[in-house]
Amino acid sequence: MYGTQSHSVSNQYGKNLGLAEEMKKDTKMYNAFFGASTRKEIAEAQKEIFYNEIRRLDG
Repeated sequence: MYGTQSHSVSNQYGKNLGLAEEMKKDTKMYNAFFGASTRKEIAEAQKEIFYNEIRRLDG
């Protein structure tokens, strides 16, 4: 019972025991979410929103 694979130390931490194939990173999707161009686009949008709000509150 306790010597079986289902109770092994590596399994309690979620290690793949070969029952399912590990998925590899999808670099295109990763870059779409966390890439430099995405970060740059977000920074520009944040600046625009920030300056619009400052102008709106200033009067």
